[in-house]
Amino acid sequence: MNQLTFTTPETIAVDFDGTLCTNAFPDIGEPKQLVIDYVKRQAAIGAKIILHTSRKRNAPSAR
Repeated sequence: MNQLTFTTPETIAVDFDGTLCTNAFPDIGEPKQLVIDYVKRQAAIGAKIILHTSRKRNAPSAR
């Protein structure tokens, strides 16, 4: 099974570490392309996307 299928919610909230990319904190992990593509498809058909992260603004890997 290589495809996620859900009904389109009005709003989708996704975490950065462990959801959109593998968890490699404090570094940035490898992208999870299946999840990224799903979020992009939902945004393209009108869903509002909220990106959640607990990373601090001045974290060394976020520069």
